[in-house]
Amino acid sequence: MFGERSGAIMTAILYLYPGIERLARGAILQSGSPNSIPAFRASRNEPSWRTFVSKVESCASIANSTSTFPCLRNASTEEISAAAAQTVVLEDLAANLAWTPALDSSRGTNLDEGTILARQDSLTDQALKDTLFATSSSRSGSESTLNKALDQLLVQYPQNPVVGSPYGTGNELFGLPASFKRHASILGDLVFDAPGVCGLMRRRKLVSKSMGTSTHILKLTYRHLE
Repeated sequence: MFGERSGAIMTAILYLYPGIERLARGAILQSGSPNSIPAFRASRNEPSWRTFVSKVESCASIANSTSTFPCLRNASTEEISAAAAQTVVLEDLAANLAWTPALDSSRGTNLDEGTILARQDSLTDQALKDTLFATSSSRSGSESTLNKALDQLLVQYPQNPVVGSPYGTGNELFGLPASFKRHASILGDLVFDAPGVCGLMRRRKLVSKSMGTSTHILKLTYRHLE
């Protein structure tokens, strides 16, 4: 099986079903993992949901109710599409992935993965930290823990275009501020690379536990240079 970006995420989630081994020998995931997107409590996205429903003309009057699905099922495709377009802000896509699933091999990435998600306005260290904070959650639920982690993260990703994404482009800024390549590098790793590594470690631990012995799982990672 093969999938890219959202296709990779869905392929990876499908691969969690034990019965899939009867249908596929392996999976190639390009630019996505089952945990590529962050998981938050449903209450966090409730305001975005209500805003979306309020933009669906035939359902606007019940946007704040707890029974919006029956109305949305009968709304037209045109209404749904228009409402979605008005709800998601493409200029800051990473902070506006309003509806994401909550999740209680071979894979790879491109050299410019994070560029589609990175903000194109100039960001100070604090502004970048605030942006990352808004789309992250610590395992402990502690804001202070998350703040400390983000401080450490920014140290590892300096404001240096040479090491930013798209990688291998030196000091070229493409007419954008230097913070763009920095933000793109961070998001490329956070959204695409790190989840794959975490997923592999988790699978290895679960397999070892079930078999009662240590095990090795083959993982091929690649970077698509085209």
